[in-house]
Amino acid sequence: GCLIHKPTGTIIHANKEFGGIPPEGSIIGSSAFKSNGALNEIDLENVTKINTYAFGNCPMLTKVVMNNADSGKGKVTEIGSQAFWGCINLKDLELSSELTTIPDYLAQNSGILTITIPDKVTSLGSACFKNCTNLTEVIIPKNVTFIGSNAFNGCSNLSSIKFDDYENWKLCTTIAGETNEEDIDMSDSNMNANNLCVVYESKTNG
Repeated sequence: GCLIHKPTGTIIHANKEFGGIPPEGSIIGSSAFKSNGALNEIDLENVTKINTYAFGNCPMLTKVVMNNADSGKGKVTEIGSQAFWGCINLKDLELSSELTTIPDYLAQNSGILTITIPDKVTSLGSACFKNCTNLTEVIIPKNVTFIGSNAFNGCSNLSSIKFDDYENWKLCTTIAGETNEEDIDMSDSNMNANNLCVVYESKTNG
C-alpha cells in the first residue's frame, strides 16, 4: 500500500506491498519509493510530478513508463534531481513527452541501456546520466541548448552521440574531420564520453 496526502494527491511513502499508482495519486513525493526492494516496474502515465530521489536506489526496478501507450503522451512535466539515482537494474526508462528539463543526477549510476530524450527538452542537467555504463547511444533533440557538466561522464560503453540539430553545435576543441558531424564517433580518445561536456558547446549560447 501507500500513504497519500489527499489534498495534494502526493504519495508520501509506498511499502513493499505497493500495487500501483492509485487514481488520486498525481505527485510522487521525495524519497517515496527510496530503496524499495520489491518494486519491479512502475507506470507513471497519470502522474504530473516526480520529486527528488523518489525512486532512488530501488535495486529491482527494471522498467519505468511515463507515456500513454496509445497517444505516446505523458503528464509528467517536472522531475526532481536523483529521481532514479542508483537503480542498478533499471534498463528501460521512458521519459514523459512533456518534460522540458532533464534534472541533475536523474539516473546516475543506473543500468539504462538506451535513453530517448523528449523533443521538448531544452537542457540536460549535470551528471544526469553519469556512470551509466550500459548506455551505448544518445540522441540529443533539436531544442536542447545546454548540456550540464559530467552529463555522460563514466559512460564507458557510450559509442555514439547524435545531434538532431547538429549545425547549431560546435566543438570547443579542434579535432580534424569531426566538426559539425551529425553522428560523432566517440571512439577517438579526444571524443570519449568523459569529455563530452568539455568539447561541445551550443552555438546559440556562445
